Amino acid sequence: MMKPAEIPLAAAAGKESPLSRFWNEFAESKLALIGAVLLALIILVAIFAPFISPQNPYDLAKLDILD
Repeated sequence: MMKPAEIPLAAAAGKESPLSRFWNEFAESKLALIGAVLLALIILVAIFAPFISPQNPYDLAKLDILD
């Protein structure tokens, strides 16, 4: 027979948090993971855009039409 102190621990052990349940269901879908990776890639490119393309395409002083 279980002691009274062990009953809440046993009940709490079977319960998972809503965040962990969401992550487990989200990770099962390959399409959702691909979408999350693409979203993260787009966000990273947007953050590092000044380093990827350091020139300003709208700077009229550097614009050369014949080039």
